[in-house]
Amino acid sequence: MLTAGGSGAFRVASFAMPLRNFSLRVLGAGERVDECRAPLREAVNRLGAHYVTVRADGGDVLINAVFDVGPEGRPDELLPGAQRAVPSETVVLVEEPSRPHEIAAQMVEDLRRGTAVLPGALQAREDVDAWEDFLSRTRPRGALELGTASGVFSRWLDERVEWFKTVDIGKPQRRTPGFVHLDVWARPQKVHDLIAKAPRPFVLYCDDGNKRREVETFGPSLDPDDYLAVHDVGTEFFADEMPGGYEELLVHGLTGFYRKAAAPC
Repeated sequence: MLTAGGSGAFRVASFAMPLRNFSLRVLGAGERVDECRAPLREAVNRLGAHYVTVRADGGDVLINAVFDVGPEGRPDELLPGAQRAVPSETVVLVEEPSRPHEIAAQMVEDLRRGTAVLPGALQAREDVDAWEDFLSRTRPRGALELGTASGVFSRWLDERVEWFKTVDIGKPQRRTPGFVHLDVWARPQKVHDLIAKAPRPFVLYCDDGNKRREVETFGPSLDPDDYLAVHDVGTEFFADEMPGGYEELLVHGLTGFYRKAAAPC
């Protein structure tokens, strides 16, 4: 279901999902996140978490963990287990529901069970719905995907634009259209060159290993009124990491879509 946003933006409403996210904070440990990450992940995974992220947030370490529990339930050992993992720190359980983490957990489960909306692709149904809505409204002629993975979603995108390229350091399935074998950080100029060659309107899709760095590095090569799409919004990429100069069009599922604004006169 679509809902209108301000300034011409458009949004898609969320849907309920069976998996539940629980959050914990390690107070004041943000600068020690690298030390905390491995033991916290191990402790939470031992309790049966389907999906876990550990990151620095506002001076703390924030743990999001998704479990398959009833609406009133919670893993009994979640807080004490996390506290044992980092015994010298103060850990608290906080009420911070996270729909993106629940969607990500369901996406991984669907892929594992063979029930993914695009078999073999790490894309949630909400993401595919959002892409269809975005493409129908903006009709880009060209698209460049950073992060090919299996190549399943690459084929899906290629069928919907006139010009398509996808780059990755690993090799996807055979016959993936537009594939360029490339380490984007070893040869970033190649990405800038591909952006320059693409027909307009154009969308750059960031879905490689470091979305924030991809946006910061390659976003400046976009023309005004080009589009930027980012995957894993709310789990790996966050609203406050988006540079200035972009208008948010749509954030749904794990995918955000943005239009690059024209430079001020």
